[in-house]
Amino acid sequence: MATADFRITQQVQDDVQILTPSGRITLGASVREMKQTFESLTAAGHVTVALNLTNVDYVDSAGLGSIVQGLNTLRKKGGNLTLCCVQPRVSQLLELTNLTGVVTSFENEEAAVQALKKGAAPQAAH
Repeated sequence: MATADFRITQQVQDDVQILTPSGRITLGASVREMKQTFESLTAAGHVTVALNLTNVDYVDSAGLGSIVQGLNTLRKKGGNLTLCCVQPRVSQLLELTNLTGVVTSFENEEAAVQALKKGAAPQAAH
């Protein structure tokens, strides 16, 4: 269920689910929606996801947690998650929290999709 300030659009390209959230990913409704979206995808057997963050200018610690939780959920089912179009403020947060070694980021959606298709998005050890 989308809030007025947050929504997630979905599309599919070459069997890769592309999620494009819009708004801030923060504690509350947006984190719940992220979690529900990942759970719905994995329940339907969709485990390869590119998360396009072009419309996300802020993520708090709970938001980062929801992304990492989604990544772990996908990997447990044999899938993977990549990020793309990460905004500078969010990119800085990923670097500060050392998540750049956990989830791979790409400059654009096409590169993220191609990496997932080829299985080239590394599954970082944790």
